[in-house]
Amino acid sequence: MGIEHGRALEHVPAVYYKVASEYGDGYAQTLAELVLEKYLYREALESHVKPGILFEADLEFLWYDPDVKARGLSELPRTRYFPNLGLFYFRDCWDEDATVFSIKCSAPGGNKQWRIGWEHYRLYKHKVMSLSHHHPDNLSYILNRKKSP
Repeated sequence: MGIEHGRALEHVPAVYYKVASEYGDGYAQTLAELVLEKYLYREALESHVKPGILFEADLEFLWYDPDVKARGLSELPRTRYFPNLGLFYFRDCWDEDATVFSIKCSAPGGNKQWRIGWEHYRLYKHKVMSLSHHHPDNLSYILNRKKSP
């Protein structure tokens, strides 16, 4: 979930379990369970990563917290705005065949990083406009639609 790096290797259940245990996040718990039950096998087959994609499986064991109860994704809002990234996200429902649309329009690296970087340059003349792990997707939109008319 998040920005794609490829179609075959998308989800790391251990990360979802870490978020779930660290913050008591039942939605992250749901995502981990969904990936393990429904998507991980296919991703492993299609990834062509050798020796495999399950190198972090021991972390699933360490970070799984049975006290965190899974929560239904349908409880989440269907629209969301992330001001720093200028990211708008819309979906018609939380079903698997939902139509999802997002648009991103912000300064490279996010508005906060851009503003602070320029302030630092003006004060100290240091060029610190590194975008860390930023994807060049500013002024882009994504439409995912599984439904057929």
